[in-house]
Amino acid sequence: MKAGMSEDQYKDWLLAHFGVRSAAELSAKQRREAHARRHKLLDLMKPQAAPGAWNEPQPRKLSALWAQLAACGAVGVNTPTALESWATGRIPTPAALRFARAGQLPYLIEAAKKWLLRVQPDAEVTA
Repeated sequence: MKAGMSEDQYKDWLLAHFGVRSAAELSAKQRREAHARRHKLLDLMKPQAAPGAWNEPQPRKLSALWAQLAACGAVGVNTPTALESWATGRIPTPAALRFARAGQLPYLIEAAKKWLLRVQPDAEVTA
């Protein structure tokens, strides 16, 4: 499997782009170009985050805990805006959660975990 392609697809790709069915037949320049094109293909295949989505682990964890709180009924509104409002109420310094300092995110995560364990003692909060 090369760049998400089966062996036959890869050979067909080489034939279409370079006129050969084996990378061994490529010149050094063609090999570099093929490598660059494959990387570009792989980058295009990676899932892209939605605009405004959190990609860092701690904000994702906080969002997951918020969803768990909503699922067990402790939170009435399961939206990023509601989470933002709760978080900025607990740490007044940042105007928005994305501006929270690194030390503030673990505090918020632990607060959400404690809240979840109060309302649902058997909840899984370690992951």
